[in-house]
Amino acid sequence: MVSRIFLDRDKLSTRYIPEKLPHREKQLHLLGLFFSEIIEGREILYTRIIQLIGPLGSGKTSSTLLLGKRLEHKARENGFPLVHLYSNLKLEAATRFLFYKNLAEKLSRKIVLRSISAEEQFKIILDYLSKEDIYALITLDEIDVLKKNSHVSQIVYDLSRLSETLSRGASRILGLLLVARNREWRKYLDPAVKSTVGQFVIEFPRYSYRQILDILAYRASQAIRSECLGEGVLEFISEVTSDYAEGDIRYALDLLLYAGILAENEGSAKITVNHVRKVLKATSGLPYSESLEELNADDRILLLSLIKALKTSGKPYVTLSRVKQHYQVLCEERNLERISDEEIELTIQKLSDRGIIEARGPAKIGLHNADIDALEKILLKQ
Repeated sequence: MVSRIFLDRDKLSTRYIPEKLPHREKQLHLLGLFFSEIIEGREILYTRIIQLIGPLGSGKTSSTLLLGKRLEHKARENGFPLVHLYSNLKLEAATRFLFYKNLAEKLSRKIVLRSISAEEQFKIILDYLSKEDIYALITLDEIDVLKKNSHVSQIVYDLSRLSETLSRGASRILGLLLVARNREWRKYLDPAVKSTVGQFVIEFPRYSYRQILDILAYRASQAIRSECLGEGVLEFISEVTSDYAEGDIRYALDLLLYAGILAENEGSAKITVNHVRKVLKATSGLPYSESLEELNADDRILLLSLIKALKTSGKPYVTLSRVKQHYQVLCEERNLERISDEEIELTIQKLSDRGIIEARGPAKIGLHNADIDALEKILLKQ
């Protein structure tokens, strides 16, 4: 069935690797310099070891996968086979045996590793590379697990000291990419290994609001019909991600994907800011559900005024003046006595301090993880 919202929802998946990674061009360029011989069709004489350091969701894994894809393509153009072998150590390295078993299966089904030692497994893999005339680039992701898994230190030792091995296939491993969230992972290495991993580090800083917005716009152009993306949706997701998810782009992509799925399930013609709010509510809960009972009449009418202003604007935030306009209308409709402008501002600040609303000055007042339609119904019943 053809989707009314999506062109290709898979392109919002965190597992999808696009043809380009906005705001990671510099890091990809630096990584490419380490393997310029492949691009130029020349031989690499020793294993290049590079550390990729950055917080969760900063594009490290995607960069290694895109780099591997590009280098594989260039190698084929230059007449030699190169395979990128990606391993998530948290999932695939409970023991050295399992690590090499998984690595061998990714390399070829022809390799059969029976009940032999890890050292023999490793030698079989290297010999296979030599025999089949294959080169490899290996990524070890989630290497921070080293502090909880002593097997990882030995794996790093094996792969980082290839120049000292007698195996014929040692020179076939052209690069080793070590992916970590911070530099602390090195503290848990055996002293004999620390010197072998080198000092080449490429930093991946957390994404800023503007960078998240650019990435979402690029991915949305591939995944969502342009007429189905409501005003302010990408800006809202970018701000939430920047402020509350430490710039984790995977969080932003998931929010957009699930908001789109929700909009489609509801039969909506487009994804709106309130769909994002509903997803936030479903995933993190309504933080002030118990606090609503404690609100006085002025608190409730101002919160209702904010909801009316947000629904009218269709945007994630409104100005204080817009809230005051709706407050005045509600007071007239209900024949309520109005509080002063100063008291309104104090009440807004109080609601913000309690985490009920988001207030960043008079130009930016909103609600994050709340379905404003559902919240409005609750307030109207009180």
